Amino acid sequence: MSLNPWAGRPFKAVFGFFFICFCMSLPLQFIYIYKKALEGNIFMIIISLLQIYFQYFAKVKAQPALIKFTKWMHYEKYFEEFNFHQVEEHLQEKDSIFAVHPHYMFTYGLVLNYYQGNFGKNLAVLTTRSLLMLPGYGLLHQLTGLQGVDAENMKKLMKNHQNFALVPGGFEEATLTTRNEQKIFVKNRKGFIKYAIQGGYTIYPVYIFGESKAYHYIESFLNLRLALNKIKMVGVFFWSRFGLIIPEWKVKINTVVGKALKFPQSDNPSKELIDKCHAEYIEAIKNLYYSHREKFGETAELAIY
Repeated sequence: MSLNPWAGRPFKAVFGFFFICFCMSLPLQFIYIYKKALEGNIFMIIISLLQIYFQYFAKVKAQPALIKFTKWMHYEKYFEEFNFHQVEEHLQEKDSIFAVHPHYMFTYGLVLNYYQGNFGKNLAVLTTRSLLMLPGYGLLHQLTGLQGVDAENMKKLMKNHQNFALVPGGFEEATLTTRNEQKIFVKNRKGFIKYAIQGGYTIYPVYIFGESKAYHYIESFLNLRLALNKIKMVGVFFWSRFGLIIPEWKVKINTVVGKALKFPQSDNPSKELIDKCHAEYIEAIKNLYYSHREKFGETAELAIY
């Protein structure tokens, strides 16, 4: 029996997850850097000013070299199984929203497939502004192409007919994560439906199977943890046998893109139309889950919050 817990895993992929750990520690590192800068350390002052300028004031663009580096590491090969499936043979290359569930902790099924180009070349991945604001770590996300999920940015992308992916359930859906249950937070998430109607965008419902097994989670104090979401804090507490960030590798992650949903276009949609299309979307997510769960070894009922 090998003493190496990652025996059989590609070195690049294992290295990649340790690199992610380093990146996620950047906010703490910058707290130290800021402290030294305030104490008058010239080198730390320069680093602080450069980080603040490029992250918060400059219009940073995705850097192909960094994206190529993330692709080179093949994070997805770290897991025992990592597959991408689509119900329809071809995915639209423009005017489409990929709405992804569940959030889990890190939404590997979205991010790693994005790195490999499986959703198509013309894709922007949208995430919360609070993540992009984290010192250093948020800057790296911007450099790998992640963008804010705010209304202004979505309208800009839609004006350019660009595809984008988002996780409608947000922090709340992450907070609901457990190893053996399937929960999505979408009952009151209708904003993306409204934008799809206004922009004439197609919505692809996407479901990620198996990712909940990557970590263990504290399941108690749910109401308290959901309350943290109201102040833009993630209320999920997690770990694996490798620590806080490195996931279990004996996990089978399967991402399934469902059938495209096309709604009537309207510049000023009524509440009734938005509600109707939202109900169709929820039904599509349920159908996607139940039509694939047996294939991917899932037995839990889908709980919709």
